[in-house]
Amino acid sequence: MEHSDIAGQHELDQGQIQPGGGRSFITKAPIKPQVEARALIESNFCEKATGPNIKDKVTKEFQEKGRVIKPERAIALFTDAKLRGSVTVVDLRSGDEAGDKARWNLRIPGAKSHPIPEKAENMDDPRRLRAGMHPTLTDTDIKRNWAAQLGDQHSIWASVLEKPVVIFHCRQSANRTPGIANNYLNYVAGTRNPAPQLVLILDGGFDAYLTAVDDYLKVDKNKNNRPLILEERP
Repeated sequence: MEHSDIAGQHELDQGQIQPGGGRSFITKAPIKPQVEARALIESNFCEKATGPNIKDKVTKEFQEKGRVIKPERAIALFTDAKLRGSVTVVDLRSGDEAGDKARWNLRIPGAKSHPIPEKAENMDDPRRLRAGMHPTLTDTDIKRNWAAQLGDQHSIWASVLEKPVVIFHCRQSANRTPGIANNYLNYVAGTRNPAPQLVLILDGGFDAYLTAVDDYLKVDKNKNNRPLILEERP
């Protein structure tokens, strides 16, 4: 099976709760195609999270294991017929940010929405995904919270974990996105067995992505690809 065949084939089993509240998710999909797709995307579309705009906003672990993807490379990935089915996109925009209201009805095709207010506190704390929870939490609390999120049939997170690669973004990917991506990498991505998920941050967020889309679509031969890179929110 080629890596192009992995789109839509991922299924996960919820494993046992691990010590500290973590949960191991075991994919039923063929492992080799997932590993190949992940490796191709990491080597050809991404860069390390050590640039001046991002390195101070992510953990050392993210600098080592996570990656950043430039908008132009994201477009190239979404228009790659062999690889685009291997990626999940999580859109953290809430629609109430200044300057984003006119763009709120647009999104990356198939992106999963998890709105977080632009000025939400405790950006590095995944427990804030549930309003009203106390901000002072132990590592065990955070692990158990993520386990609850992954086990919630109404949550997006279990389906996010299905693909070998996930891209996070908000309006500018400056605060909310690094916070979520840090914790997702630390507490979730590695629980995907036996192939850990590759976690990416969209550099510059949706604002930069739209600029790149505009430039891309100025080329006549690219215009037919618009449905692959931009759609209206349903």
